[in-house]
Amino acid sequence: MPITTNYPGVYVKEDNALSMSISSGSTCVPLFVFDPFIDSDKNKTAYTIKPEFDKIIKVDSWLDYLSKLGGFINDVREKHTSSIIVDKIGGDKKDHNKLNESNFFATESYYRQMKALGYFPLQMYFENGGGGCYIYLTTQVSKTRGPKDDIRSVTLDHYDPDLTKIDFTTLAEQTLAYPDITIISLGGHKEINEKAYLAISSLLTQANGHAAPLFCVTGSDDITDARSTYNVGQQTAAYYPYFNTSYTLSLNDLSPNNIHFEGISEDGTKILDKTSSTLSSLLTNPSLSRFARQAIVDLQRQVVLSPVYAVLGAYCKTDSERGVWKAPANITLSGVTGLCNALGKEVVVTESVNGTLLKNGINAIRYFPSTGYTIWGARTMVPDTDLTWRYIPVRRLFNIAERDIKEAMAKAVFEPNSPVTWEILRSAVDAYLYNLWKQGALFGEKPEQAYFVKIGLGTTMTAEEINDGKMIIKVGMAAVRPAEFIILEFSQKQI
Repeated sequence: MPITTNYPGVYVKEDNALSMSISSGSTCVPLFVFDPFIDSDKNKTAYTIKPEFDKIIKVDSWLDYLSKLGGFINDVREKHTSSIIVDKIGGDKKDHNKLNESNFFATESYYRQMKALGYFPLQMYFENGGGGCYIYLTTQVSKTRGPKDDIRSVTLDHYDPDLTKIDFTTLAEQTLAYPDITIISLGGHKEINEKAYLAISSLLTQANGHAAPLFCVTGSDDITDARSTYNVGQQTAAYYPYFNTSYTLSLNDLSPNNIHFEGISEDGTKILDKTSSTLSSLLTNPSLSRFARQAIVDLQRQVVLSPVYAVLGAYCKTDSERGVWKAPANITLSGVTGLCNALGKEVVVTESVNGTLLKNGINAIRYFPSTGYTIWGARTMVPDTDLTWRYIPVRRLFNIAERDIKEAMAKAVFEPNSPVTWEILRSAVDAYLYNLWKQGALFGEKPEQAYFVKIGLGTTMTAEEINDGKMIIKVGMAAVRPAEFIILEFSQKQI
């Protein structure tokens, strides 16, 4: 505001000097990497990604998800070594998540693999307390035309079953465009998870444009050690096993236009005659109709999901109600009806299995009669001997603190590298950490026991570093750790 001068003399105007406070940002904003198969045709004659969306879509709520991405499709895959089998249901070839499937063979019984796509994963996430998130669409259409599809008598682009066609080369770059993302969720097929993890591993080890490294959550239906694959252990958490859920696909969503059958030869190498692959023709073929009928009925079975969606919902709820320093564990999950592997086969997590999982850096989902299906682990995937970053809340607390402090420090760039500036910055960081300590995030009866902030000549910097334009602040935090093992010691009191 200009100074009004009414008489000769000296006038004083106070300009705003550097002032700083550090606020806490969102702690749980996940990016889900999976294939929802967007329904852009209400008549369900085609399933494609809506063209107005980019690869990464922001979703603020469950209703926002429905308005942007619409419906869902499920896929059932059944294979048998005989020449009369039902291979697939769920739509024409363009509808299928062939990228996320493996081939399964048996000599007598039929094995099914139901893929829950579309809104089921996000429904599980929001049902368990999830908030705003992002979705990375992995859907890829092959560049070559597929064979004529007799369901609609048109030539369609088919989803390419070759996993090498899924391009994650821009995943890290696109993630950087959304600095509020704090967690990357890998809830797809094992091979896709591993490929996506390789693409984003650089974001887990350094900021790369983010204010702090990102954290990664993945699911597993295997109890073996996966540290060689998920090699940024301190920024990665894995959960076992998969879930049977309370979600089902209604038969009302099926029609002759979105059911497609396919057979293979007895040796499992050749596609059989496709001229009889429509629903009406199959149901009039006595040798095939019984398999078709049974497969349609099987569609109503429970949907199988990776644990990451429910778990990340619990992350968000815990962060909101308790804080990022509280372990997202000992939490009952909603929508879960059973524990299983990726094919839906029942899995029982015993104490012995839980012990093996702990050694392998994998967190268990357990069933307890008193609480139901419960998250029963809070470890990262670091080696068992690494105590520094063993626990999820410790790693995530440091991630969030690094992000908040770094974003605030940006105001001090090009400020005088002098004691006045140092004290302003030290006070701002001290106030931020003091607030964390008051909330119970840091361990210590007094603030000086819980954290420290150091900055100054001879303390954190040399004269040469100051002349070189460097301002160095050292921050230490004594993060609280979860009580993973509670030991009760009883003794008999003598009379």
